[in-house]
Amino acid sequence: MMQRVEFRLVRPEETALIRDIAALDRLSVGADAWSEDSLSEECGRDGGYVLACLTPNAELCGFAVFSAVLDEGCLNSIAVCERFRRQHIGEGLISEMIEILRKQGVKTVSLEVRESNAAARGLYEKSGFTCRGGRKNFYREPRENAAIYLMEI
Repeated sequence: MMQRVEFRLVRPEETALIRDIAALDRLSVGADAWSEDSLSEECGRDGGYVLACLTPNAELCGFAVFSAVLDEGCLNSIAVCERFRRQHIGEGLISEMIEILRKQGVKTVSLEVRESNAAARGLYEKSGFTCRGGRKNFYREPRENAAIYLMEI
């Protein structure tokens, strides 16, 4: 059962929250993580979104970075703090992202995930994404192929 949380879009001036999100992303993906500057730019740019999941006392539970160009969306990064995992936070972030993108007129959402990341792949499939192919050597440190997922909304 998901505890009481709030999902909200991050503003570029929220530097402490952006710092926390960048740190969680580094823990989650390592060398391919978003920098604080990149996150700040993304949440300030048209079509760029950084969605945070917060407890009532403003503790970061997880985040999603995504974008929209015309009618296509892309989930660029998503992570949940270890102590909040298995509480449906990831599902909530994806659901909120889909609603935001749907309101922007997006018709399809894509993402890449490490082929070996069974937990994430399970979450995406449970959320309605389907695997449509792969990319060779997409990830670094360690080098690994990516599976490409797509959802029509």
